[in-house]
Amino acid sequence: MKKMLVSFMVLAGCLALTAGPALQNRLQLPEKIYAVPGIECNLYFENIFLTLNHANYAFEVKCPKGRCDEKRWRFIPKESEAGTYDLLLNVYDDNGLVATASSKVVVTPADAGKGKNISLLLLGDSGLEMKHGFPIHIHKLFQAPGNPVLKMIGENGPGWPDKIGEVRHEGYGGWSFTEFTNAGRRVIKGRSNARGNPFWNPETKALDFAAYFQKNNGGKAPDFILISLGGNDVFACTDSTIDSTLENIRKKAGILIPAIRKAAPDAVIGIILFEACSHSQDAFGKNYGCRQIRWQFKKNFFKYRSMMEDWTRRFGDPKFFAVPCYNALDTVNNVYKQKDYANDRNRTSVIRESNGLHPLPSGYQQSADSCYAWMKAQLNQPK
Repeated sequence: MKKMLVSFMVLAGCLALTAGPALQNRLQLPEKIYAVPGIECNLYFENIFLTLNHANYAFEVKCPKGRCDEKRWRFIPKESEAGTYDLLLNVYDDNGLVATASSKVVVTPADAGKGKNISLLLLGDSGLEMKHGFPIHIHKLFQAPGNPVLKMIGENGPGWPDKIGEVRHEGYGGWSFTEFTNAGRRVIKGRSNARGNPFWNPETKALDFAAYFQKNNGGKAPDFILISLGGNDVFACTDSTIDSTLENIRKKAGILIPAIRKAAPDAVIGIILFEACSHSQDAFGKNYGCRQIRWQFKKNFFKYRSMMEDWTRRFGDPKFFAVPCYNALDTVNNVYKQKDYANDRNRTSVIRESNGLHPLPSGYQQSADSCYAWMKAQLNQPK
């Protein structure tokens, strides 16, 4: 019995030693976390540490700014706090430290870019096309005093098809990297993307961003081009197919980004990395039946973000970035919910999450806050 106990203790020790690296790989902390005075900056632990049950872990943030709560670190900078601060995140279980990572909190002055005129092209999927979503709040944020004058470019927007106002984009529900690198084969009758890929030249059968800029921006390339894709690419993947899908994304992005750069040599290009799913499997059941579960999709998108962060670093373009927004979304409170019955035999009213991939307007606002802070940081860079 004593020998068995010793063997068990040795085995437990080995497990504890090997658990660290495995869990360390599940921690995805942005290299930089961007903030601007007067707007809440968030780091939600559920979005950056991949595990089924976050209640089994304790999260410790060490930073001279902000506060560490149970589920997030949060910080609303003051004007006087512009600057860069070190942030360290430690993750613990019952046996001690299992993962750790560091970052920089970059607080950009609220008047960064003041007096400039800038233009922005957003292209992506339904995260942009939602009529109360991300582009609307980006536009609103840039209306605050101390900002440059923002022009948004695009043939789609909340007012389509009757009238597209100042909030413009090229976001189309269901689209992936594939649709943006060909003629846009996914045609949905009556939808704004029925015309196909707006960047595709049917005569040359190739991407032609120069012609698009000529048509939509007087021939001038935008100052910022931000891409919001990935969710549709990896949605249906399994553990056995995700790697081949990521390789296909790299190939498609390897076509898209050079085509953009050719027509916009000085533009700041960013791949926006969102937190792309709600907190509960109920939302996935509501939207997708048994076609996909939340845990699998969360793993898929976690790997997509990791790949994109690494790929943009290695790409060799100093104005091409991964834009971290996944840290910002409250997936518990800023998601759609609806009343339901407990079950068919018990008509007690319960509240269940009801949209797996699209948050409430408040959720899109949180993501836009993070992207806006990143854009302000770029505007604050010396030429």
